[in-house]
Amino acid sequence: MNENIRDALSSFTYGLYVITVATDTARNAMVASWVTQASYDPPRVLVGIKKSRLTHELLEHVNTFGLMIVQQGKEKELPSLKGDDPEKKFVGRDVETRESGIPLFPEFLWSMELTLVDRFDAGDHTFFLGEITDARKTADGAPASTADYGKVYIGKQ
Repeated sequence: MNENIRDALSSFTYGLYVITVATDTARNAMVASWVTQASYDPPRVLVGIKKSRLTHELLEHVNTFGLMIVQQGKEKELPSLKGDDPEKKFVGRDVETRESGIPLFPEFLWSMELTLVDRFDAGDHTFFLGEITDARKTADGAPASTADYGKVYIGKQ
């Protein structure tokens, strides 16, 4: 990647989110920053997921997923949601399930259930369009951003 393009992309700021997904045989959680509102009516968001991620693979087999908004101060806990063992990401956490059965973490600012509406190929990522079917404020605080986290994901150089 051109150095100027890489530096420009690293200047973007994003929110910090946690995505959860579950099939009959597997579940996973991951940290995401490429999330944006796509529509107000109906309430929809786009979530960018790298094609090599387990979450991407699982999203190919389900029609619902979870989205949590991380609050300031919780970004230091996000490394526990990384790694190769999906089940370790759920150890020691409160896990809540609602109507869809998707695992949600009430420790974060907002937790939402989404129905998968569509997907769009974006190169090395896919954008998953989800419609929010339930949203609950589950903690207090202000939303965290990549500026709070001190990291911006721009892919491999």
